Formats: sequence, structure tokens, C-alpha cells
Amino acid sequence: MGAISLETKQTIINEYLNTRLTYRDLSEKYQIDSASICRWVMSYCSKNKIPAEKQLNHHKVNMAEKVPETLGEYKEALRRAELKISLLNTLIDVADEELKIDIRKKSGAKQLKK
Repeated sequence: MGAISLETKQTIINEYLNTRLTYRDLSEKYQIDSASICRWVMSYCSKNKIPAEKQLNHHKVNMAEKVPETLGEYKEALRRAELKISLLNTLIDVADEELKIDIRKKSGAKQLKK
């Protein structure tokens, strides 16, 4: 896709901020990379001093809408969550073994006093 007009960018930014569409939704709708859309929104919000809370609340609303409704959906969500946990644990193990990065909190670790 060629250069994207300022008008199109503004339309997409407004849609993101004023609807419940996610970056992924807009990416599919406009056939534009979601990372680009994210950069446009962040830049726009920064320039126009739009508080981060508005953006964060937008995402919380979208997350709440995706609650599984059927037993099959719950099972699929659980399967995906377990797969994600397994993947993250594997990444932590690799970081620990190969990169010597200690990520996991050790039991009995001392808390820093403020």
C-alpha cells in the first residue's frame, strides 16, 4: 500500500478513540499494520495531551466484551491461557539458563525497605 493520507490517518485515530474497535480490528478493516495505527494514536494523544487513562479505559472495555459465554469458549480460553503460561515459563527458563538472567523471585527473598 502507498502513502496513507492525513485524512485517512485521522479517520482511523478517531475511530480508535471513539469506538470500541481495537488496533487489530482497524488493521483488518483498513489493511494497515496495527503497529502503525498504534504509533499514530500514541503520537496524536501525546500532541493533543489526551490522558493515557482514556486509552487504557478503551482497552479495558474491549477486554470485558471478550468474556467467553459458552463452555466451549471457556475451554478454548483456558487452553490458550495454559499454552501462554507454558510459553512464558519456557522463555524464563531459557533466559535463566542461556542468558544468565534470574527472573523468578526466590522464596524468602528480602523485600526492599523504603
